[in-house]
Amino acid sequence: MTHDGTGFTRRGFLGRGPLSGALLASGTLALPGRASAETTFDKDKKDGYVRIGFANEVPFAYADANGKLTGEAPEILRVVLKKLGIGEVDGVLTEFGALIPGLQAGRFDIISAGMYVTPLRCQQILFSEPTYSLAEQFAVKSGNPLHMATYSEVAANPNVRIAFTVSRSGSPGPAPTR
Repeated sequence: MTHDGTGFTRRGFLGRGPLSGALLASGTLALPGRASAETTFDKDKKDGYVRIGFANEVPFAYADANGKLTGEAPEILRVVLKKLGIGEVDGVLTEFGALIPGLQAGRFDIISAGMYVTPLRCQQILFSEPTYSLAEQFAVKSGNPLHMATYSEVAANPNVRIAFTVSRSGSPGPAPTR
């Protein structure tokens, strides 16, 4: 699938060399939608910093008590950027739902956030390979008084209630059985 008619595919872009892959390895990067002699990477390298959109979500990306951008995604991004010769980051605090529109509008250069890769989002931006994953799990009351170990056991017991969350992408977690 091409990104905004540029003719670039994610796989093709990653295959263009280590620089392209490294840029994507730590966040999302939009390809310029306009003809330009200078790429976002060229500009950022010349300026010595990258503007990073983040949504202040612990532990993924957030401002600490001193206002420093930190978290899983920004710290990985800093390591990659340093290897590419970019020493500084400028965090741009943004509502989660405005991260993709902000990237597309040029308010920042990279999104650094805990963001699920969905088909709709893949039509809008390029994603790196995931830098973390969240496993499915459930927790029971201390001592496990109902002896629940599997979702099948939960579904088979009418006295058990289960709670679930809905992701910010709008995709529900496991469907409730009751």
